[in-house]
Amino acid sequence: MANFMLAEKLPVIRQALRSLVERMGHVVVVEVDSSADALVSLRRHTLDLVILELTIPKQGGLDLVRRIKGHYPDLKLLIYTRQSAEHFAPLCFGAGADGFVSKDEDLGRLETAIKEVLHGRSYFLREHMEHGRGGELDSLTAREMTILQLLAAGQSNKAIAEQLSISFKTVTTHKSNLQEKLKVGSRMELAEVARRNGLGGLPIAESADLLAGQADSGQLELIRALIDASPYPMFIRDIDSSLLFCNQFFLDFYQTSFDQVKGTRLMETPWLLEADRERIQRNFDELVRDCKPFSAKNVVSLRGRKHVLFAWGMPYRGEDGQVIAVLGGLEDLTGHDALLAELRDAKEAAEWENRSRLASLGEVVDELRPMSLALLDATEGLAIESSARQLNDRLSSLETIISAIQGIETNIRPTNLSALVSAWAQLHTARFAYEQGGSEVWGWIDPDVLEAVLQHLSTMLKRPFDMLFHIREGVGAHLLLSFSIKGPLLAAQPSKIELLASRRLADCLDASFDWLLDGDSIIFDLSLECPKATPH
Repeated sequence: MANFMLAEKLPVIRQALRSLVERMGHVVVVEVDSSADALVSLRRHTLDLVILELTIPKQGGLDLVRRIKGHYPDLKLLIYTRQSAEHFAPLCFGAGADGFVSKDEDLGRLETAIKEVLHGRSYFLREHMEHGRGGELDSLTAREMTILQLLAAGQSNKAIAEQLSISFKTVTTHKSNLQEKLKVGSRMELAEVARRNGLGGLPIAESADLLAGQADSGQLELIRALIDASPYPMFIRDIDSSLLFCNQFFLDFYQTSFDQVKGTRLMETPWLLEADRERIQRNFDELVRDCKPFSAKNVVSLRGRKHVLFAWGMPYRGEDGQVIAVLGGLEDLTGHDALLAELRDAKEAAEWENRSRLASLGEVVDELRPMSLALLDATEGLAIESSARQLNDRLSSLETIISAIQGIETNIRPTNLSALVSAWAQLHTARFAYEQGGSEVWGWIDPDVLEAVLQHLSTMLKRPFDMLFHIREGVGAHLLLSFSIKGPLLAAQPSKIELLASRRLADCLDASFDWLLDGDSIIFDLSLECPKATPH
């Protein structure tokens, strides 16, 4: 009998999984619907196997796989997901998962996988591991795949940054890299690539029957529900541009009713001038002919007023890959240009003011430092010595955060990771454990920044503290590194300054950073990915 955790966001699926597990004679100890709850529960319960849905909220699924296997290498982890098996099965294998089952398979396949994994064998179907090699997503790293998946799900850069515990700038950089690798020019086209490869999001590759009179189709009803839920005007048109469906925002924007516009083509649109109709019809015809997403900002005349509209459309394909309809929408940007210019000026002014404040704060710290040291010497042995020492420590924290915000010049180079971390732990009297990797594991990283991050975290802890360092082979020529540092805090609570400095320093490594209070101790988790390097 084994103890299970079910990490799945949908209650109905958790119930089905619980029934299967209990029928097999095992126990479901805990159910969770977010990655944050999963990580907390792993520390509280003794478990044998976790069944995980990759789309579980609060953190990218692949990041969660790496963290779980990095901290609990003996725990069995079985992926049961709706995500594309041909893309995610190899990535999950590289991240350390013990098995992968698609939700497109019946429960009998999942039951087999559970038995295999519990007996110490991995479970990955050969066709999942071999299919798709040479495809357009094969050049992506696990982190890029995660971000592409979240972009396809409609999440903003800010939401992705919060979910993955990385900076907004890091998400923006990954998005730019994705656009360059996939040779697309917009977020909408990234979403189309993701959906074309089965990475979730709005279903656009369904049977032509959905648009051939089967209005009661479950899939068509789902699409209609999604369009209705959109806060922007959206529509579906067939390849002749006849309007098949639209949401209420569309009707409100154009001040019309569905009975009046149902079936009308773009060239018959009553609210547009003839020249605007012809231009928009040409764009629509190009989308259908080239089978590629389209987006553009147009100035059109509506009811005697000029409007700036951002319009987009994407192909809806049938089983044979042919375009059978176009899903599109628009946003009214009228008045935004002036607002954007105003915001741009305000942003530049704020950045200049922020830099000035940092410089001024740095000067203040420089002036206070000698006085703080003198005060520390003068109060040695007195009752107020601890207060003076706290002041000195706070100034040190301020210096660290100023340095972190102003930026660190990185120098990425081949580094013996295991030797570097082992030497650092010995120097700082940390109880050190190093899992899975030889003494000569090399990666491309900035060792100075890595040491700076570890050094900063250690300053918040009493010695000795514990550090677990784990290296795992990633997909392709990449390494997955994870650090778990645990020890009693010097203070009752870590200061916001110290935690902000930790996150900013982690950003310099493109690393995920998190922390958790555990009684009188704190646990710092740091996870990152780096390319392998040849030993020097």
